[in-house]
Amino acid sequence: MHKSIIENPAPDNGAKTVAGVHTHVLTDVPEDSDVFHVLTRKPSVPEYIMTSKKGGYLVREDGTIIPWKR
Repeated sequence: MHKSIIENPAPDNGAKTVAGVHTHVLTDVPEDSDVFHVLTRKPSVPEYIMTSKKGGYLVREDGTIIPWKR
């Protein structure tokens, strides 16, 4: 599990949220807490995970993890 996650909240301007985003502090790979976060959020939206060394990852609404480069 992560020791800390820096979450970037969605703006409160009435727009529909299509994805979330957060940053890891100590690791550069997704962990079970990332998937849990996506699977339990309502409404269900994907989550981008920004990392310092590998670009990042996308966790889809079904829990699938996809690496991507910035």
